[in-house]
Amino acid sequence: PFRSEDHILLVGEGSFSFASALTTAIGGDRLVASSLDSLREVLDKYGIEAKVALSGLRSSGVKVHHEVDATVPDDLERCLGQHDAFDVVAFNFPHLGGATKEALKANQDMLSGFFNAAKTVLRTRDSGSKTRPGRVYVTLRSTPFYDSWDIERLAAGQGYRLLSKKRFDKDEFKGYREVRTNPAFRDSPGTNNAFTSIFVVDDSMTQSTSVSTSSSSSLSQPLPPAAATTMANPGRAKVPKRPRTERTPSAIGRSTGPGNRSESFPRQPTHQQAKQLKKRKKK
Repeated sequence: PFRSEDHILLVGEGSFSFASALTTAIGGDRLVASSLDSLREVLDKYGIEAKVALSGLRSSGVKVHHEVDATVPDDLERCLGQHDAFDVVAFNFPHLGGATKEALKANQDMLSGFFNAAKTVLRTRDSGSKTRPGRVYVTLRSTPFYDSWDIERLAAGQGYRLLSKKRFDKDEFKGYREVRTNPAFRDSPGTNNAFTSIFVVDDSMTQSTSVSTSSSSSLSQPLPPAAATTMANPGRAKVPKRPRTERTPSAIGRSTGPGNRSESFPRQPTHQQAKQLKKRKKK
């Protein structure tokens, strides 16, 4: 599924043997390879194999980055260099370790974070002259534990849809040797029954979000008087205001109560009038 014309980012590399094999297949001018480990950690873990692979990558023009967390957008953006976006972001056999319920949740969170971060560097239909949008490749073995991750649901939760699924054929990548994150612990289980899931950002979800945001923005703008009246009283026609008139004594003390009912109250005498009334009563 890799093409020589694509600008490709590989994340989560171990010994860099996959990056080396891919370079042999399609060239390295448009390839960027990265690892979570520092350079020292890579060499300590994988020794001469990694040293030879890294040397070959650099001589082939491949850009190599270390200490790249695939779940952190800023880390992925650091890999862009002079390019505006990647056509492919690939993550082979992601696994934080363990097979417990806690490990399941941790790996699901990791993949969700990766899908979210990848969107910040993926090519969109509007980010370049190419019409093909960017794609995310995730390769996993099909076992009860990995299947329980429910990768398609995790991707959908971050706005992607599954485009296709292809069996991973190790023979297509000459020289590739899968390794564990901690090779001293035990050997890799291999790539048997592994599949590469290819995802693209779901345009329908993006458009829906865009329309929703646009609507919210329009409502936040000041409305003209007529529109304001319509929004405040949906379904009611605008009633023209009556011309203002001078207030008359009969209007004093009038208020509007519940249900727009008007109630009148007797006018109370002024203080001077009350004194005059009191004198009259004494007489």
